[in-house]
Amino acid sequence: MVRAAIVISLLGISAPLQAEPLWRTLEAGDHPNVADEKLKAMPEVKRVKTRLRGETVREQDINMVGSGIPIFEGNFSIATAYDGLSLSRVQLASGAGCANEAYNLVAQIADQLREKYPTVLTDVPESYEYSRASLDATSTTPTSVNAMFANDSTAVLLTAEFTYEDAPRYHGGGSLAYSIYQIARASYEARANSCAGTGYRTAQIRITYATKAEVDRMLSTSREEREAEIENAKNNL
Repeated sequence: MVRAAIVISLLGISAPLQAEPLWRTLEAGDHPNVADEKLKAMPEVKRVKTRLRGETVREQDINMVGSGIPIFEGNFSIATAYDGLSLSRVQLASGAGCANEAYNLVAQIADQLREKYPTVLTDVPESYEYSRASLDATSTTPTSVNAMFANDSTAVLLTAEFTYEDAPRYHGGGSLAYSIYQIARASYEARANSCAGTGYRTAQIRITYATKAEVDRMLSTSREEREAEIENAKNNL
Protein backbone atom coordinates (compact mmCIF):
# COMPACT_ATOMS: atom_id res chain seq x y z
CA MET A 1 0.00 0.00 0.00
CA VAL A 2 2.81 2.41 0.90
CA ARG A 3 4.68 1.60 -2.32
CA ALA A 4 1.57 2.24 -4.42
CA ALA A 5 1.00 5.58 -2.71
CA ILE A 6 4.55 6.66 -3.48
CA VAL A 7 4.21 5.79 -7.17
CA ILE A 8 0.87 7.57 -7.52
CA SER A 9 2.22 10.66 -5.75
CA LEU A 10 5.30 10.80 -7.95
CA LEU A 11 3.18 10.88 -11.10
CA GLY A 12 1.40 13.97 -9.77
CA ILE A 13 4.40 15.61 -8.18
CA SER A 14 4.63 19.34 -7.36
CA ALA A 15 7.88 21.15 -8.05
CA PRO A 16 10.03 22.74 -5.33
CA LEU A 17 10.91 26.41 -5.74
CA GLN A 18 14.69 25.96 -5.76
CA ALA A 19 16.53 24.59 -8.78
CA GLU A 20 17.32 20.89 -8.45
CA PRO A 21 18.80 18.61 -11.14
CA LEU A 22 16.36 16.31 -12.91
CA TRP A 23 17.80 14.91 -16.15
CA ARG A 24 20.86 16.13 -18.05
CA THR A 25 20.75 19.96 -17.94
CA LEU A 26 17.05 20.18 -17.02
CA GLU A 27 16.33 21.34 -13.48
CA ALA A 28 13.22 21.41 -11.33
CA GLY A 29 11.85 24.93 -11.32
CA ASP A 30 13.02 25.74 -14.85
CA HIS A 31 10.71 28.17 -16.67
CA PRO A 32 9.26 26.57 -19.84
CA ASN A 33 11.26 28.96 -22.02
CA VAL A 34 14.47 27.92 -20.26
CA ALA A 35 13.62 24.23 -20.59
CA ASP A 36 12.72 24.86 -24.24
CA GLU A 37 16.23 26.13 -24.99
CA LYS A 38 17.90 23.33 -23.04
CA LEU A 39 15.90 20.72 -24.93
CA LYS A 40 16.67 22.26 -28.32
CA ALA A 41 20.39 22.03 -27.51
CA MET A 42 20.16 18.25 -27.14
CA PRO A 43 21.29 16.35 -30.26
CA GLU A 44 18.37 13.89 -30.02
CA VAL A 45 15.76 16.66 -30.13
CA LYS A 46 14.55 17.92 -33.50
CA ARG A 47 12.27 20.75 -32.35
CA VAL A 48 10.25 21.94 -29.36
CA LYS A 49 6.97 23.82 -29.42
CA THR A 50 5.79 25.25 -26.10
CA ARG A 51 2.25 26.52 -25.66
CA LEU A 52 1.28 28.50 -22.58
CA ARG A 53 -2.16 29.22 -21.20
CA GLY A 54 -1.89 32.04 -18.73
CA GLU A 55 0.38 30.94 -15.88
CA THR A 56 0.39 27.26 -16.88
CA VAL A 57 2.00 25.17 -19.60
CA ARG A 58 -0.67 23.94 -21.98
CA GLU A 59 1.75 21.70 -23.87
CA GLN A 60 5.45 21.23 -24.53
CA ASP A 61 5.59 19.19 -27.72
CA ILE A 62 9.04 17.62 -28.16
CA ASN A 63 9.87 16.00 -31.50
CA MET A 64 12.80 13.61 -31.59
CA VAL A 65 15.47 13.02 -34.21
CA GLY A 66 14.96 9.59 -35.75
CA SER A 67 13.78 7.00 -33.25
CA GLY A 68 14.77 9.06 -30.22
CA ILE A 69 17.27 8.37 -27.46
CA PRO A 70 18.78 4.87 -27.73
CA ILE A 71 19.01 3.09 -24.38
CA PHE A 72 20.14 -0.50 -24.88
CA GLU A 73 17.49 -2.12 -27.15
CA GLY A 74 14.94 0.65 -26.56
CA ASN A 75 14.39 4.06 -28.15
CA PHE A 76 12.98 6.76 -25.90
CA SER A 77 11.15 10.04 -26.35
CA ILE A 78 11.14 12.93 -23.84
CA ALA A 79 8.15 14.46 -22.08
CA THR A 80 8.00 17.25 -19.49
CA ALA A 81 5.50 18.19 -16.81
CA TYR A 82 5.07 21.53 -15.04
CA ASP A 83 3.61 22.89 -11.85
CA GLY A 84 2.39 26.23 -13.16
CA LEU A 85 5.45 27.62 -14.93
CA SER A 86 7.98 25.50 -13.02
CA LEU A 87 9.36 22.27 -14.45
CA SER A 88 8.46 19.48 -12.02
CA ARG A 89 9.51 16.25 -13.75
CA VAL A 90 11.02 14.77 -16.90
CA GLN A 91 10.04 11.42 -18.36
CA LEU A 92 11.71 9.20 -20.94
CA ALA A 93 9.32 6.73 -22.58
CA SER A 94 9.87 3.91 -25.03
CA GLY A 95 7.47 2.84 -27.71
CA ALA A 96 5.38 -0.30 -27.30
CA GLY A 97 7.75 -3.27 -27.26
CA CYS A 98 7.47 -7.00 -26.70
CA ALA A 99 6.13 -7.76 -23.24
CA ASN A 100 8.32 -10.83 -22.97
CA GLU A 101 11.43 -8.66 -23.41
CA ALA A 102 10.51 -5.98 -20.86
CA TYR A 103 12.31 -7.49 -17.87
CA ASN A 104 15.63 -7.79 -19.69
CA LEU A 105 15.52 -4.13 -20.73
CA VAL A 106 14.44 -3.01 -17.24
CA ALA A 107 17.25 -5.04 -15.65
CA GLN A 108 19.87 -3.43 -17.90
CA ILE A 109 18.54 0.07 -17.22
CA ALA A 110 18.33 -0.61 -13.48
CA ASP A 111 21.99 -1.70 -13.36
CA GLN A 112 23.01 1.72 -14.69
CA LEU A 113 20.55 3.63 -12.51
CA ARG A 114 21.96 1.97 -9.37
CA GLU A 115 25.40 3.34 -10.23
CA LYS A 116 24.20 6.91 -10.73
CA TYR A 117 21.41 6.77 -8.13
CA PRO A 118 22.77 4.36 -5.49
CA THR A 119 19.97 4.73 -2.92
CA VAL A 120 17.51 1.94 -3.77
CA LEU A 121 14.05 3.01 -2.59
CA THR A 122 12.29 0.10 -4.33
CA ASP A 123 14.41 -2.45 -6.15
CA VAL A 124 13.48 -4.26 -9.36
CA PRO A 125 11.29 -7.29 -8.54
CA GLU A 126 12.06 -10.78 -9.81
CA SER A 127 11.33 -11.56 -13.46
CA TYR A 128 8.21 -13.57 -12.60
CA GLU A 129 6.56 -10.36 -11.34
CA TYR A 130 6.87 -8.93 -14.84
CA SER A 131 5.46 -12.08 -16.40
CA ARG A 132 2.54 -12.03 -13.98
CA ALA A 133 1.85 -8.34 -14.60
CA SER A 134 1.85 -8.96 -18.34
CA LEU A 135 -0.62 -11.83 -18.00
CA ASP A 136 -2.87 -9.75 -15.72
CA ALA A 137 -3.19 -6.90 -18.22
CA THR A 138 -6.46 -6.65 -20.14
CA SER A 139 -7.56 -4.60 -23.12
CA THR A 140 -9.13 -2.06 -20.74
CA THR A 141 -6.80 -2.23 -17.73
CA PRO A 142 -3.02 -2.01 -18.10
CA THR A 143 -0.74 -3.26 -15.35
CA SER A 144 2.65 -1.99 -14.22
CA VAL A 145 5.74 -2.91 -12.21
CA ASN A 146 7.90 -0.22 -10.61
CA ALA A 147 11.32 0.35 -9.09
CA MET A 148 12.75 3.57 -7.64
CA PHE A 149 16.31 4.84 -7.18
CA ALA A 150 17.81 8.08 -5.87
CA ASN A 151 20.96 10.06 -5.14
CA ASP A 152 21.26 13.14 -2.93
CA SER A 153 19.23 15.36 -5.24
CA THR A 154 17.24 13.27 -7.73
CA ALA A 155 14.86 10.31 -7.60
CA VAL A 156 14.06 8.09 -10.58
CA LEU A 157 10.98 5.91 -11.05
CA LEU A 158 11.48 3.01 -13.48
CA THR A 159 8.16 1.65 -14.76
CA ALA A 160 7.19 -1.18 -17.08
CA GLU A 161 3.54 -0.86 -18.15
CA PHE A 162 1.89 -3.83 -19.84
CA THR A 163 -1.09 -3.76 -22.19
CA TYR A 164 -3.12 -6.42 -23.98
CA GLU A 165 -4.84 -6.10 -27.35
CA ASP A 166 -8.02 -8.03 -28.08
CA ALA A 167 -8.54 -9.41 -31.57
CA PRO A 168 -10.92 -7.28 -33.67
CA ARG A 169 -14.48 -8.54 -33.93
CA TYR A 170 -16.79 -8.58 -36.92
CA HIS A 171 -20.23 -7.34 -35.98
CA GLY A 172 -21.89 -7.82 -39.35
CA GLY A 173 -22.75 -5.31 -42.02
CA GLY A 174 -22.13 -4.83 -45.70
CA SER A 175 -19.15 -5.68 -47.84
CA LEU A 176 -17.30 -2.48 -46.87
CA ALA A 177 -17.58 -3.32 -43.17
CA TYR A 178 -16.30 -6.83 -43.83
CA SER A 179 -13.37 -5.52 -45.86
CA ILE A 180 -12.43 -3.15 -43.04
CA TYR A 181 -12.65 -6.04 -40.58
CA GLN A 182 -10.39 -8.21 -42.76
CA ILE A 183 -7.76 -5.46 -42.92
CA ALA A 184 -7.93 -4.98 -39.14
CA ARG A 185 -7.72 -8.72 -38.55
CA ALA A 186 -4.72 -9.14 -40.84
CA SER A 187 -2.95 -6.25 -39.09
CA TYR A 188 -3.72 -7.73 -35.67
CA GLU A 189 -2.45 -11.19 -36.66
CA ALA A 190 0.77 -9.69 -38.00
CA ARG A 191 1.35 -7.98 -34.66
CA ALA A 192 0.31 -11.09 -32.71
CA ASN A 193 2.79 -13.23 -34.61
CA SER A 194 5.67 -10.96 -33.60
CA CYS A 195 7.48 -11.31 -30.26
CA ALA A 196 7.54 -15.10 -30.63
CA GLY A 197 3.79 -15.20 -31.05
CA THR A 198 2.97 -12.93 -28.09
CA GLY A 199 2.75 -9.62 -29.93
CA TYR A 200 -0.76 -8.96 -28.65
CA ARG A 201 0.91 -8.22 -25.29
CA THR A 202 3.12 -5.13 -25.26
CA ALA A 203 5.18 -3.18 -22.73
CA GLN A 204 6.25 0.44 -22.49
CA ILE A 205 9.24 1.37 -20.35
CA ARG A 206 9.17 4.78 -18.63
CA ILE A 207 11.92 6.53 -16.65
CA THR A 208 10.57 9.44 -14.60
CA TYR A 209 12.88 11.97 -12.91
CA ALA A 210 11.77 14.03 -9.89
CA THR A 211 13.56 15.65 -6.94
CA LYS A 212 14.78 13.59 -4.00
CA ALA A 213 13.45 16.19 -1.54
CA GLU A 214 9.92 15.79 -2.86
CA VAL A 215 10.10 12.01 -2.79
CA ASP A 216 11.46 12.08 0.79
CA ARG A 217 8.48 14.21 1.77
CA MET A 218 6.08 11.74 0.14
CA LEU A 219 7.81 8.78 1.81
CA SER A 220 7.37 10.44 5.20
CA THR A 221 3.72 11.19 4.48
CA SER A 222 3.11 7.62 3.32
CA ARG A 223 4.64 6.19 6.49
CA GLU A 224 2.56 8.50 8.66
CA GLU A 225 -0.60 7.50 6.79
CA ARG A 226 0.28 3.81 7.21
CA GLU A 227 0.95 4.23 10.93
CA ALA A 228 -2.36 6.06 11.34
CA GLU A 229 -4.12 3.26 9.46
CA ILE A 230 -2.56 0.62 11.75
CA GLU A 231 -3.51 2.58 14.86
CA ASN A 232 -7.07 2.99 13.60
CA ALA A 233 -7.32 -0.75 12.90
CA LYS A 234 -5.98 -1.50 16.39
CA ASN A 235 -8.66 0.71 17.95
CA ASN A 236 -11.40 -1.00 15.93
CA LEU A 237 -10.39 -4.58 16.69
